[in-house]
Amino acid sequence: MMKEKLQKRLVAITVLLALACLSSCTTSDPVKVESDFGNSVRHMVEQQKQTPAAGQHHSSDIPTGLDGDSAVISLDQYRSAQKRRIQKKSLDTFDLNE
Repeated sequence: MMKEKLQKRLVAITVLLALACLSSCTTSDPVKVESDFGNSVRHMVEQQKQTPAAGQHHSSDIPTGLDGDSAVISLDQYRSAQKRRIQKKSLDTFDLNE
């Protein structure tokens, strides 16, 4: 008898918890959410642009910066310097007295 009451209470609590969880998934006004969908992402992208009007007109100015060949050379030099640094560090930690 006591076991049946406990079982009924457990079922009732489980049902109430399930209903509470499911009711938290609903929104009060889905139309409002859908009309605003994606605006935060578009706003974030606009805020990250250095010159927002740059895409609206074509400029005859040539961009200043690295061309592809110069970038590859710089990157190769950086990587070889890092490789030499790592090799030197490993040689410095090698003890000949062991």
